[in-house]
Formats: sequence, structure tokens, C-alpha cells
Amino acid sequence: MKKYTNYLLLALLVHLTACFELREEIELQSNGSGKYYLLLDMSQSKSTIDLAMNMQKNKGEDNLKQLNFSIDSTFSKSVRRFNGMKGITDAKDSVNKTDYIFGISFNFSDIASLNNAIVQLNEERNGTYATIFDLAKNTFSRTNQFYLAYINENLQQNFTTNPEKVAQYKNLLQTAQYTYIVKVQGKIKKFSNEKAELDYTKKALRLSVPLTQALEGKAVLENEIKFK
Repeated sequence: MKKYTNYLLLALLVHLTACFELREEIELQSNGSGKYYLLLDMSQSKSTIDLAMNMQKNKGEDNLKQLNFSIDSTFSKSVRRFNGMKGITDAKDSVNKTDYIFGISFNFSDIASLNNAIVQLNEERNGTYATIFDLAKNTFSRTNQFYLAYINENLQQNFTTNPEKVAQYKNLLQTAQYTYIVKVQGKIKKFSNEKAELDYTKKALRLSVPLTQALEGKAVLENEIKFK
């Protein structure tokens, strides 16, 4: 994940402010199968990042290479692991360098497979993530645990030796949002998290909180969604 998240360092390294969204989306079918997306979306900062990229190009190719803004083997390795897992298919990584949106996606055959994939995402961390999601009698539930903290940890490693960069990183983090979206095949009848928002079709539910609150355990992420 380290080099993948280096795209976020771009604005910081040239003393510019950017904002981003860490977005997680689950498309759930009535039989318990579905599709999972994890996206790092910096499209709101496109103009800022474009300016930073141009500034680096003007400084010469060597400086540009030093920034190392490439999506490399980290997500490719994750994709290979996912495709080898029981119940996980069509795992892909995606790179949109025009709008600065990067991520992964995969299909899951059931909720147990989805939970096992979450464990894979956190394979380098100590923790229990096997029962994040549950599905029973048209009720899809999620625990309150935030299991994407490793993204922040990988980012933070790039700034620990430089006080100025630490401050820049903290400023960037203040603008970040974590968004969790669930889409169902039928319609959502009821949900337990009062902060979540139901769209007009009643097929999608969105919860958006400051990323810092999710990391600190201050955001309520738990939700029980009943659908028909």
C-alpha cells in the first residue's frame, strides 16, 4: 500500500493543500453475493494536483522520479491473493490518473468470503476482522470497527522523520472523508445508524464521516440495514 498511497504525498511535498475521500462500497444481491469496491478518490483536488505535477515537471525529470508517484506491486499482489481465495472472483486494481481515483474491486460469493477478504486487506496488521459483516433474513449488518487504518499507517510512515512533513500530513488528514456505501438489489426499509442517508431510490445508503474520527474510533460506523 505504501507506494500506492504516495499519490497523496504529491500536494504535501510541494506545500499545497488537498482533500481526498476514502470510499468503500458494497453492492449486495439478495442471495448474499455481491461486489466490493475500495477507492482512494482525489478528484476534488484535481486542479491542485495537476498544478503540483506541472511544477515538478518544470524542475526536471530527476525530481519527478524522486517523488515515485506510481501504482506498483502492492495492489497487484492483493489482487492475486484475492483471485486465489475461495468465493472471490474478478479481483482488479484500477488507476485513473486523469481524475486521481485509485482502488481495487472484487466479486464475493457470500458474506463469509467478504469477511475473509477483509482479513487479507489487513494481513500485515494484528487484529481480528473476520466478522465485520453479517447477513441474516434480509438484514445486512456491520460492526463498529474501522478496519482500513492500515492506509493511514502507511501514509504516516512517510512523514515520521520530518517535523514539517508531519504537520503537512496532519493538515491533509483533517480534510479527508471516509464514506461507506451499501447498495441492495431490492429496497431499504429501515436502518439503525441515524447519520446514514438513504438516496431517493431507497436502494443505496451512504454514511460519510471525517476520516480522523473513524481512525480515532469516535465515529459510529455500526449499522443494521433491513431491506426487501
